This record gives sequence, structure tokens and C-alpha cells, in this order.
Amino acid sequence: MWWAISGTWPLDYEAAGIDPTKLMAAQLRRAIGSGRLTPRAATTWPTVQGVLAAVIAEPPERRPTAGELLNLNG
Repeated sequence: MWWAISGTWPLDYEAAGIDPTKLMAAQLRRAIGSGRLTPRAATTWPTVQGVLAAVIAEPPERRPTAGELLNLNG
């Protein structure tokens, strides 16, 4: 959803000093799982991106489904 809204990836690779274009898939997964990557600042649609940033920051097992996400901002 973040990509559709902003045209950018939701995680701030640059702030972590990572160039995702130079990593193989397994290395990229490790970087994502490391917790070093934070969500980007919401600039295009701040209300929606704020909700998405909060979801992205949660461990995968705690993230809502797409259907549940619809009700987060109620």
C-alpha cells in the first residue's frame, strides 16, 4: 500500500546506510529482519502512511490483516 501511495518503499534504507539494489534477496530479508530499518516519513498521504508506519513497526505476528487494517482508523 505504501508503494501505491508514495512510489517509494516504506522502509528507510538510506537512513540505515543500506543500498537495497546492491543486496541479494537473502541479504535484503536479513536487513529487513534486523530491526535497523525504520519506516520512512509520511509525506504523500500522512494519515494513511502514519497508520501503515505503525503497522510496519510491529513484529509480523502482530500486524493486522488487510481487512483489520481497514478498521484501524475507524
